[in-house]
Amino acid sequence: MTATVEREVELARLNADLDQRVQARTAELEATIGELEAFSYSVSHDLRAPVRTISALAEALGDAGPARDSVEARDLVRRIHAAAIRMDGLIEVLLELSAAARAEPHREALDLSTLARDELQRLAERDQARAVHSIVQPNMTALGDERLIAIVLHNLLTNAWKFTSGSATPTIEVGTLRPKGRASDRVHFVRDNGIGFDMQRVDDLFLPFRRLHSIRDFDGIGVGLAIVHRIVTRHAGRVWAESTPGSGATFFFTLPEVT
Repeated sequence: MTATVEREVELARLNADLDQRVQARTAELEATIGELEAFSYSVSHDLRAPVRTISALAEALGDAGPARDSVEARDLVRRIHAAAIRMDGLIEVLLELSAAARAEPHREALDLSTLARDELQRLAERDQARAVHSIVQPNMTALGDERLIAIVLHNLLTNAWKFTSGSATPTIEVGTLRPKGRASDRVHFVRDNGIGFDMQRVDDLFLPFRRLHSIRDFDGIGVGLAIVHRIVTRHAGRVWAESTPGSGATFFFTLPEVT
């Protein structure tokens, strides 16, 4: 056997060994991720009952005689009730985050324009005191799971609606573009003229519970964009954002295209 053949045999053996190790490690990681997701779902689900019990008991205590007669007692009961409600909200988004990670997308042709218009109409009906100008590009399509992509648009449009609350002429635009020089990879976007954010913190956007704005100024848990990231990633897509403080933000995402 020549030296060249020996090197080729040894290289083949090393490659086979590396491939086996990669497969074993991948299987271990997938099992660990599955266990963590199951644990997260179980803990979140099991916490809901006691938290809602605390909320109900606090509400009942507030209606009782001693609490009604004491300003301090009423304030304490109110704070307990508010904390329980917030905890229930946190559990709800943890369940949503877990579901987004576990869901296997069912791909079908989607009308993104209709989904976006429906969500904007719901937001307008829920907040009739505001007049928000919305622009939705017609005939936007993609392949994806309608229920999951509706959640993506809900979170992106709800954020846009919320963060334009201080704008004199709030505007939200939903559209599609195709970057120059690229034959595919159509990019969808949600753009607003709201408060925006500092791009130095852009890496925190899609991480759970990372808020870029104070909860005193804007409500929310800080999980919506993490859910968006997980759903888009599950569709083999990408999501990113661009912004200038005070000049709004644009969120971009890609999805498989209808062929």
